[in-house]
Amino acid sequence: MGNDYISYKCPSCNSENIQKASVLVSLGSKKLKATTVGVGGGSGGINAGIGLSGGAITSELAAKLSPPIKPQVKPISLWKYIIFPSLLLLSANGMVTGFLSNEIAGGIIFLGLFALIIYYGYFRWIPSWKQKQIHQEKEYTHALAQWEKTYFCLRCGSSFEISKQS
Repeated sequence: MGNDYISYKCPSCNSENIQKASVLVSLGSKKLKATTVGVGGGSGGINAGIGLSGGAITSELAAKLSPPIKPQVKPISLWKYIIFPSLLLLSANGMVTGFLSNEIAGGIIFLGLFALIIYYGYFRWIPSWKQKQIHQEKEYTHALAQWEKTYFCLRCGSSFEISKQS
């Protein structure tokens, strides 16, 4: 441990003229807000107006070194709370109606459909959606951690991670 040190030099050109990527992104990104006021007059009287606008300016370097984009969480609530219960109710209704009207074949078909909807809904679709969300969050967290350790050489233009060397 005594011989470990961190080298703040570019591994490509050995320059010490480096900067952390997050600093370069913040320096190269600006948010703009503008307010416009106008007054005019004529035979109808005096008119006034006001306008608000805004935007962002990002340098090419800031765009190149930008952090990873956080994945958007897609809500499953529509499926879980509206569509899935509706399918269950419709298939249960068909099953009950089939058995009560002495149409055994129709009741059995709707019973199978009911079981299939439960199986795929609770044991396939919803768990796979949750696993996908967990996987995306882990990937994003890993990519963000790597980005936070990224440096940029202002001499040769290479990106790299600072690491301990013996």
